Amino acid sequence: MKPIPALICFSLMCSAALHISGADDRPNAAVDRVFALLSSAPSWPVLDVNDNVKRKQIDEAYSKVAQYEDATIRAAMEKYVRCCLDNNNCGSAQGFSVFNMIVLNRFVFNVPERMSKETLKALPFYLGMGVPQDEKSENILWPVTVAKDGSVVLTAQFYAHDGPLPDPLREFDIFEKTFGRRVTPKRSQ
Repeated sequence: MKPIPALICFSLMCSAALHISGADDRPNAAVDRVFALLSSAPSWPVLDVNDNVKRKQIDEAYSKVAQYEDATIRAAMEKYVRCCLDNNNCGSAQGFSVFNMIVLNRFVFNVPERMSKETLKALPFYLGMGVPQDEKSENILWPVTVAKDGSVVLTAQFYAHDGPLPDPLREFDIFEKTFGRRVTPKRSQ
């Protein structure tokens, strides 16, 4: 018998509660559905640079998540982050899955591609290693790009991280207030 990869175990463990009751009319059913989508996405930090299949799986899952209401997404994200951290997985593929929420925030909110470094000083959100920048601005949309049709696509490779884990919930709140929702081909305002 082949061992089950740790990331699959994590997803199964964190989403097991979703399948126990089986009821879809519960008040938290939408949160559970979004949590299941988040848990189904591969971990961005451990993707192979040439793994376009898993990159596309992230794009598809997060595009679906972006169709939900802000409060539902945030509640599912909080549950996902708590699951990552409560299971002492911070140094593993599962713990680094917290970085997936940084990607998700850029699918959900209308984050501009560039922002001046002066403006960035007032907005304490995550900008990791490898973020494209010049003398005056940084690409805060990184690690995603917006395609010509308006869809969001994960394009960048994760770089080594040597610091505290990001706070994607704080970033969510800042993005919600600062940038508002992204209008995607499937979501209109």
